Amino acid sequence: MPIPRHSMALASVQLPLAAGCEGVTELRVHGVGGTPPDAILGDLAPEQTSGDQIAGFYRSGDHRASPVDQAAGRDVDRHVECYSWGGLTSRSKVRVLWLALLPFLLGNLAGWMCSARTRRSGWRFGLHRLSHGLSGLALTVNAALIAVLISADLLAYQAVRTGLAGHQWWLAPLGWRYIAGHPARQVLVGVLVPVVFLLLLAALARRSWRYEAVRPPYRGKAPPQSRKITAAALEGGLADSEFWDGEGSVRLLTALHIAAAAGFLAIALGVTTKLLASPGSAHVIALWWIAVGAGGVTIACAACYLGLDAFGALGDALRRSPPFLLVLAAVALVSGGAFAWLQPGGAAGTTEQEVLAMGTPLIWWAATVALLVCLVWWLIRWDWRAGAVLAGVAAGWLPWIWFYFHDGRTEFYYYAVVFDPFLVIAITLCLGLIIGSATATPARRAVGAVIVGAYLLAVLGDFTYIYPVLAAKVLPYPSWYARMWFSGWI
Repeated sequence: MPIPRHSMALASVQLPLAAGCEGVTELRVHGVGGTPPDAILGDLAPEQTSGDQIAGFYRSGDHRASPVDQAAGRDVDRHVECYSWGGLTSRSKVRVLWLALLPFLLGNLAGWMCSARTRRSGWRFGLHRLSHGLSGLALTVNAALIAVLISADLLAYQAVRTGLAGHQWWLAPLGWRYIAGHPARQVLVGVLVPVVFLLLLAALARRSWRYEAVRPPYRGKAPPQSRKITAAALEGGLADSEFWDGEGSVRLLTALHIAAAAGFLAIALGVTTKLLASPGSAHVIALWWIAVGAGGVTIACAACYLGLDAFGALGDALRRSPPFLLVLAAVALVSGGAFAWLQPGGAAGTTEQEVLAMGTPLIWWAATVALLVCLVWWLIRWDWRAGAVLAGVAAGWLPWIWFYFHDGRTEFYYYAVVFDPFLVIAITLCLGLIIGSATATPARRAVGAVIVGAYLLAVLGDFTYIYPVLAAKVLPYPSWYARMWFSGWI
């Protein structure tokens, strides 16, 4: 027999329950026992008004007060709802990882514990929000600091120096060919653990966004725009209709905290590896300045963001800045990692000094692909630009092939200087194809620009890494040998 569902229009008729937004609402919440919604409401078939199977709001029939109780002020008509959150502590075992967010949860709760006197005073409440915001940011950075102390200092550096790393299988990467004997690279491997920790925190926070994405009830046909300011900035507090509409502000604050922690890791990596480098070996000091400078700017901007937000002086443009800070922090981390990787190894007993005209691999490898693309481009569209590049390369390269087979003449690497410019033009044409034409959508051009920028940064790092060999710099043998990617280069 079907269970009757409550209806406000007709009693005991199976109609969906319309969620009313007016009047008084009685909200019931169960305890740790996880009482189901039907038992809380005394209704065999309560209606779910919002949420999902994990957590949500359920409503039963409205409570009707008797005229006598209404006249005496003892009771009123009201909606009756319950909040069921039992799914938050059950089902997937992965949810135990949410314990990592417990300190941040307690820090968030601390921000709401201000007196009514502080809340009524504008400047006092602003100072309260500022201190709470900076404390929360310091909590995030402190979590990154603890992680980097354990992984980079104790394990990647001190365990290796004392000879204990070889006894643990999970420290095996510290003994790999390109890492062993390079203290800066070993510290870099140690810093990767806090980076993964940050990504884990971001993933956990992202999983909780689905609860913030549930919009509160609203009047009208179209939902209002999601607010970007924090809930503490709302004048009405819990009574404000936008209080629970926090998806936008939660996303921005998550990006802000992750960016600040990543900027701190970039500074720690850059400063530590510079101290570990032997005197005069910091030949890529520009990368160090980028890492430390961009990391410092990220942290400073995050603190300024919280300060302006605390006193209500944050404009719309600045409110959208946390994603940009994420990009800046990523640049700082990549620069710090490149700086650490390019540092020479420790004393190995011998040094090497040799000139090898091996060029910049990422340019030559990309040029090979670019020439194939230009060939297909020319055959399909008969574009004169692709044909001109192919003709220039053929004119500079094919004659030397004829001399090799006809006269048995020795060929030297520097002969390629004749057609090198055409290789660069071929790469440039292909990069233009990746970015897209002027009529492409902004999103398409943005993705293309990111890919092209990443390639150019990789070429710059590759050249910086190879430069000591090209310029015949004196290097410890492990550092020189690490740059010999193929046996044919030796």
